[in-house]
Amino acid sequence: MQLTLPVHLPINQQFDSFIVGDNQLLISRLKSMLAGTAASKELYKEPRQVFIHGGKGQGKSHLLYALCHFAESLGSQSFYLDLNQECKMPTSLLEGFGQTTILCIDDVHKIASHRPWQIALFDLINQRMEQQSGLTFFTSNSPPGKQDSHNSEDWLPDLVSRLSWGETYAIRPLNELNQISLLTYLAGQKGMSFSGQTMSFILNHCERNTQSLVNIIERLDKRSMIEKKPLSINLVKRELNL
Repeated sequence: MQLTLPVHLPINQQFDSFIVGDNQLLISRLKSMLAGTAASKELYKEPRQVFIHGGKGQGKSHLLYALCHFAESLGSQSFYLDLNQECKMPTSLLEGFGQTTILCIDDVHKIASHRPWQIALFDLINQRMEQQSGLTFFTSNSPPGKQDSHNSEDWLPDLVSRLSWGETYAIRPLNELNQISLLTYLAGQKGMSFSGQTMSFILNHCERNTQSLVNIIERLDKRSMIEKKPLSINLVKRELNL
Protein backbone atom coordinates (compact mmCIF):
# COMPACT_ATOMS: atom_id res chain seq x y z
CA MET A 1 0.00 0.00 0.00
CA GLN A 2 1.40 3.37 -0.99
CA LEU A 3 2.26 5.74 1.84
CA THR A 4 0.72 9.19 1.62
CA LEU A 5 3.23 12.03 1.52
CA PRO A 6 2.49 15.73 2.02
CA VAL A 7 4.25 17.21 -1.02
CA HIS A 8 4.19 20.97 -1.49
CA LEU A 9 5.99 22.07 -4.64
CA PRO A 10 7.49 25.58 -4.69
CA ILE A 11 4.99 27.56 -6.74
CA ASN A 12 7.70 29.91 -8.03
CA GLN A 13 9.88 27.13 -9.48
CA GLN A 14 8.35 26.56 -12.90
CA PHE A 15 9.67 26.60 -16.45
CA ASP A 16 9.07 30.34 -16.76
CA SER A 17 11.43 31.04 -13.87
CA PHE A 18 14.15 28.62 -14.99
CA ILE A 19 17.12 30.42 -16.55
CA VAL A 20 17.63 28.20 -19.58
CA GLY A 21 21.15 29.19 -20.64
CA ASP A 22 22.57 26.42 -22.83
CA ASN A 23 19.86 23.95 -21.80
CA GLN A 24 17.31 24.86 -24.44
CA LEU A 25 17.39 21.40 -26.04
CA LEU A 26 16.69 19.74 -22.69
CA ILE A 27 13.82 22.09 -21.79
CA SER A 28 12.23 21.72 -25.22
CA ARG A 29 12.50 17.94 -25.03
CA LEU A 30 10.93 17.78 -21.55
CA LYS A 31 7.99 19.97 -22.56
CA SER A 32 7.50 18.00 -25.75
CA MET A 33 7.38 14.69 -23.89
CA LEU A 34 4.82 15.97 -21.41
CA ALA A 35 2.67 17.58 -24.07
CA GLY A 36 2.74 14.39 -26.13
CA THR A 37 1.74 12.24 -23.19
CA ALA A 38 -1.16 14.55 -22.27
CA ALA A 39 -2.38 14.73 -25.87
CA SER A 40 -2.39 11.04 -26.76
CA LYS A 41 -2.07 8.21 -24.26
CA GLU A 42 -2.11 5.70 -27.12
CA LEU A 43 0.69 7.39 -29.06
CA TYR A 44 2.87 7.63 -25.98
CA LYS A 45 1.83 4.47 -24.18
CA GLU A 46 5.38 3.04 -24.25
CA PRO A 47 7.02 3.85 -20.92
CA ARG A 48 9.92 6.24 -21.25
CA GLN A 49 12.30 7.81 -18.83
CA VAL A 50 14.80 10.63 -18.71
CA PHE A 51 17.87 10.79 -16.48
CA ILE A 52 19.11 14.33 -15.78
CA HIS A 53 22.46 14.86 -14.07
CA GLY A 54 24.52 17.87 -13.07
CA GLY A 55 26.55 19.33 -10.24
CA LYS A 56 25.15 20.50 -6.93
CA GLY A 57 22.89 23.52 -7.15
CA GLN A 58 22.48 23.58 -10.94
CA GLY A 59 18.68 23.50 -10.92
CA LYS A 60 17.84 19.80 -11.14
CA SER A 61 15.12 19.99 -8.48
CA HIS A 62 13.76 23.15 -10.08
CA LEU A 63 13.31 21.21 -13.33
CA LEU A 64 11.40 18.42 -11.59
CA TYR A 65 9.14 20.94 -9.83
CA ALA A 66 8.56 22.62 -13.18
CA LEU A 67 7.69 19.27 -14.78
CA CYS A 68 5.05 18.62 -12.12
CA HIS A 69 3.55 22.10 -12.49
CA PHE A 70 3.53 21.78 -16.28
CA ALA A 71 1.94 18.33 -16.09
CA GLU A 72 -0.80 19.74 -13.84
CA SER A 73 -1.47 22.52 -16.34
CA LEU A 74 -1.94 19.85 -19.02
CA GLY A 75 -4.29 17.79 -16.83
CA SER A 76 -1.82 14.96 -16.25
CA GLN A 77 -1.27 13.21 -12.93
CA SER A 78 2.19 13.77 -11.45
CA PHE A 79 4.15 13.07 -8.29
CA TYR A 80 7.52 14.26 -6.96
CA LEU A 81 9.76 12.17 -4.71
CA ASP A 82 13.01 13.35 -3.12
CA LEU A 83 15.20 10.36 -2.30
CA ASN A 84 17.28 12.55 0.01
CA GLN A 85 14.27 12.54 2.33
CA GLU A 86 12.38 9.41 1.38
CA CYS A 87 15.33 7.01 1.77
CA LYS A 88 14.93 7.50 5.53
CA MET A 89 11.45 5.98 5.26
CA PRO A 90 10.26 2.42 4.49
CA THR A 91 10.74 1.28 0.89
CA SER A 92 7.02 0.51 0.81
CA LEU A 93 6.64 4.21 0.06
CA LEU A 94 7.29 3.35 -3.62
CA GLU A 95 4.39 0.94 -3.79
CA GLY A 96 1.54 2.31 -5.83
CA PHE A 97 3.57 4.51 -8.17
CA GLY A 98 3.57 1.90 -10.92
CA GLN A 99 0.86 3.71 -12.86
CA THR A 100 1.54 7.35 -12.00
CA THR A 101 1.50 9.22 -15.31
CA ILE A 102 4.38 11.59 -14.54
CA LEU A 103 6.78 10.45 -11.82
CA CYS A 104 9.72 12.69 -10.85
CA ILE A 105 12.42 11.15 -8.64
CA ASP A 106 15.07 13.53 -7.29
CA ASP A 107 18.53 12.88 -5.78
CA VAL A 108 19.10 9.31 -6.94
CA HIS A 109 22.71 9.54 -5.72
CA LYS A 110 21.42 9.65 -2.13
CA ILE A 111 20.64 5.93 -2.14
CA ALA A 112 24.26 4.87 -2.71
CA SER A 113 24.93 1.92 -0.38
CA HIS A 114 21.19 1.73 0.47
CA ARG A 115 20.60 -1.69 -1.06
CA PRO A 116 16.93 -2.05 0.03
CA TRP A 117 16.08 1.27 -1.62
CA GLN A 118 18.03 0.36 -4.74
CA ILE A 119 16.10 -2.89 -5.03
CA ALA A 120 12.80 -1.07 -4.49
CA LEU A 121 13.65 1.47 -7.19
CA PHE A 122 14.72 -1.33 -9.54
CA ASP A 123 11.38 -3.07 -8.97
CA LEU A 124 9.46 0.16 -9.55
CA ILE A 125 11.17 0.78 -12.91
CA ASN A 126 10.38 -2.78 -13.98
CA GLN A 127 6.77 -2.40 -12.83
CA ARG A 128 6.32 0.80 -14.83
CA MET A 129 7.75 -0.90 -17.88
CA GLU A 130 5.48 -3.92 -17.52
CA GLN A 131 2.39 -1.75 -16.99
CA GLN A 132 3.35 0.62 -19.82
CA SER A 133 3.01 3.60 -17.50
CA GLY A 134 3.74 7.20 -18.49
CA LEU A 135 7.03 9.04 -17.99
CA THR A 136 9.67 8.79 -15.29
CA PHE A 137 12.23 11.54 -14.68
CA PHE A 138 15.31 11.03 -12.51
CA THR A 139 17.93 13.50 -11.33
CA SER A 140 21.34 12.83 -9.83
CA ASN A 141 24.72 14.50 -9.38
CA SER A 142 26.27 12.02 -11.82
CA PRO A 143 25.24 9.89 -14.83
CA PRO A 144 24.06 6.30 -14.27
CA GLY A 145 26.98 4.08 -13.32
CA LYS A 146 29.14 7.06 -12.36
CA GLN A 147 27.51 8.01 -9.10
CA ASP A 148 29.28 9.79 -6.25
CA SER A 149 31.04 6.69 -5.03
CA HIS A 150 34.45 5.19 -5.73
CA ASN A 151 33.18 1.73 -4.84
CA SER A 152 31.20 0.04 -7.61
CA GLU A 153 29.79 -2.36 -5.01
CA ASP A 154 27.74 0.54 -3.62
CA TRP A 155 25.38 0.18 -6.58
CA LEU A 156 23.19 -2.68 -7.72
CA PRO A 157 24.35 -3.39 -11.32
CA ASP A 158 20.80 -4.15 -12.47
CA LEU A 159 19.61 -0.78 -11.16
CA VAL A 160 22.43 1.02 -12.98
CA SER A 161 21.30 -0.78 -16.13
CA ARG A 162 17.66 0.27 -15.63
CA LEU A 163 18.61 3.88 -14.95
CA SER A 164 20.47 3.87 -18.27
CA TRP A 165 17.29 3.10 -20.18
CA GLY A 166 15.79 6.02 -22.03
CA GLU A 167 17.43 9.39 -22.51
CA THR A 168 20.23 10.95 -20.46
CA TYR A 169 20.98 14.66 -20.31
CA ALA A 170 23.58 16.77 -18.50
CA ILE A 171 22.53 20.19 -17.22
CA ARG A 172 24.99 22.74 -18.54
CA PRO A 173 26.15 25.32 -15.98
CA LEU A 174 25.12 28.93 -16.44
CA ASN A 175 27.67 31.25 -18.02
CA GLU A 176 28.25 34.73 -16.62
CA LEU A 177 25.55 36.38 -18.72
CA ASN A 178 23.07 33.72 -17.55
CA GLN A 179 24.14 34.29 -13.95
CA ILE A 180 23.54 38.02 -14.33
CA SER A 181 20.10 37.28 -15.79
CA LEU A 182 19.33 34.99 -12.86
CA LEU A 183 20.42 37.56 -10.25
CA THR A 184 18.43 40.28 -12.00
CA TYR A 185 15.33 38.07 -12.13
CA LEU A 186 15.62 37.01 -8.48
CA ALA A 187 16.20 40.56 -7.29
CA GLY A 188 13.24 41.77 -9.34
CA GLN A 189 11.04 39.15 -7.66
CA LYS A 190 11.99 40.69 -4.32
CA GLY A 191 11.55 44.28 -5.51
CA MET A 192 15.30 44.82 -5.25
CA SER A 193 17.75 46.41 -7.65
CA PHE A 194 21.51 46.85 -7.61
CA SER A 195 24.27 48.47 -9.60
CA GLY A 196 26.58 46.69 -12.02
CA GLN A 197 29.38 47.02 -9.46
CA THR A 198 27.31 45.32 -6.78
CA MET A 199 26.37 42.59 -9.24
CA SER A 200 30.04 41.98 -10.06
CA PHE A 201 30.94 41.96 -6.38
CA ILE A 202 28.33 39.28 -5.66
CA LEU A 203 29.53 37.10 -8.53
CA ASN A 204 33.15 37.49 -7.48
CA HIS A 205 32.55 36.52 -3.84
CA CYS A 206 29.87 33.81 -4.05
CA GLU A 207 29.60 30.38 -5.55
CA ARG A 208 28.08 30.71 -8.99
CA ASN A 209 25.81 27.69 -9.12
CA THR A 210 22.08 28.36 -9.35
CA GLN A 211 21.18 27.38 -5.79
CA SER A 212 23.95 29.51 -4.28
CA LEU A 213 22.78 32.56 -6.22
CA VAL A 214 19.20 31.95 -5.11
CA ASN A 215 20.37 31.66 -1.50
CA ILE A 216 22.45 34.84 -1.53
CA ILE A 217 19.55 36.91 -2.87
CA GLU A 218 17.32 35.49 -0.11
CA ARG A 219 19.93 36.43 2.49
CA LEU A 220 20.47 39.91 1.07
CA ASP A 221 16.74 40.56 0.92
CA LYS A 222 16.39 39.70 4.61
CA ARG A 223 19.37 41.83 5.62
CA SER A 224 18.11 44.74 3.52
CA MET A 225 14.75 44.60 5.30
CA ILE A 226 16.35 44.28 8.76
CA GLU A 227 18.75 47.18 8.18
CA LYS A 228 16.18 49.14 6.15
CA LYS A 229 18.89 49.90 3.61
CA PRO A 230 19.07 49.31 -0.16
CA LEU A 231 21.27 46.65 -1.65
CA SER A 232 24.86 47.85 -1.94
CA ILE A 233 28.40 46.50 -1.90
CA ASN A 234 28.73 47.41 1.78
CA LEU A 235 25.54 45.53 2.64
CA VAL A 236 26.81 42.50 0.70
CA LYS A 237 30.11 42.71 2.60
CA ARG A 238 28.30 42.71 5.93
CA GLU A 239 26.20 39.72 4.96
CA LEU A 240 29.26 37.78 3.78
CA ASN A 241 31.40 38.93 6.72
CA LEU A 242 34.00 40.44 4.39
